[in-house]
Amino acid sequence: MVENAPEVERYFAERHIRLKKDWLLEALHFVSAEKSQNRLVDLVYQQWLFADIKTSTEPIDGLRQLFDGRSLYDPYVFQIHSISDIGTSNLKQYKRLTDPSYEEPIEFDQPNPKPAGGKKCQTSQYQHVLEAKF
Repeated sequence: MVENAPEVERYFAERHIRLKKDWLLEALHFVSAEKSQNRLVDLVYQQWLFADIKTSTEPIDGLRQLFDGRSLYDPYVFQIHSISDIGTSNLKQYKRLTDPSYEEPIEFDQPNPKPAGGKKCQTSQYQHVLEAKF
């Protein structure tokens, strides 16, 4: 599997992603049953999508200095652990994510706070962000 590492590294480098060597070797070992080179890259990519970016990807050098209140225009890879729409209640956001048939109630109810549950939702989405300000 080590012989496939340069091909996979090249694929990720074209997308401005520097993989950690130990993570790449583990991912290649995990998907080693696959024979096709193109399929192998896809399988490693799928592993990377759901991996913690801290363990799978080399950090971008000097990224904090790049932020400094400016817009970023070059391609960067970020892993966002949570986003909250401040214009929508957390309950409504949760319902929309967990129940596709959820319809918002028309009438307004009095607030009735409930303790937080233990359910955790995970999702992954890959898309280009044209401009980001931090």
